[in-house]
Amino acid sequence: MSLIISWKNSDVYKADLQTLTNGCWLNDHVITFAFDYLQHIKFVDHSDILFVSPGTSYIMMHEDDDEDFKDTVEGSGLCDSTSLAFFPINDNPHVTQGGGSHWSLLCFDRKSERFYAFDSASGSNKNESRQLAKKLYSFLYPGKTRKDFFVEAKSPQQANGYDCGVYTCALAEEVSSLHIKGEAIDSSQFQTSLVSTVSPSYATKYRKNILEAISEVERISKTSK
Repeated sequence: MSLIISWKNSDVYKADLQTLTNGCWLNDHVITFAFDYLQHIKFVDHSDILFVSPGTSYIMMHEDDDEDFKDTVEGSGLCDSTSLAFFPINDNPHVTQGGGSHWSLLCFDRKSERFYAFDSASGSNKNESRQLAKKLYSFLYPGKTRKDFFVEAKSPQQANGYDCGVYTCALAEEVSSLHIKGEAIDSSQFQTSLVSTVSPSYATKYRKNILEAISEVERISKTSK
């Protein structure tokens, strides 16, 4: 496999670029890169916002040992100063092998002390999202109980069977932008802005945005050598 860039948590290969073609399903390499780009370039001045990689999110979801779970969460960078955190959710039930058919986004909002599930396929990953949210809520707020810690947020919907990964990345970026502008995640204005911005045509454009970001990081990496 031909490696294009190795940067932060990301290894992007030439074959991964094919997944950015319209009509293809994004893989975890591309989503990891997109989250790294948001963390270290797009929102580099907002250290209170955290973008957790797909691999780390998946480990958190399926880790049964309390100490290992604690180590994974702390290693992800989630801490008391985190105001907003994003976790890509995949529905692959097989821990020891690749797979899965859908990506969605789980967002932790410290101000409301809630986890919001943004799913571009009408709650397809509800169980997986709630599973991780429950584990993280218990870790962040030990001994505290709350029935409404998990919210199925109103999310823009994909118009096909392959844009879920694109929506996951685009929603993470747009939710962050609205958060920085001071919009409350549970407000009607927030939901209206999100749905109007992240549309099917926006998703098509966002694939190109990721390709451009890969080229940008590739240039930066070559210059820094």
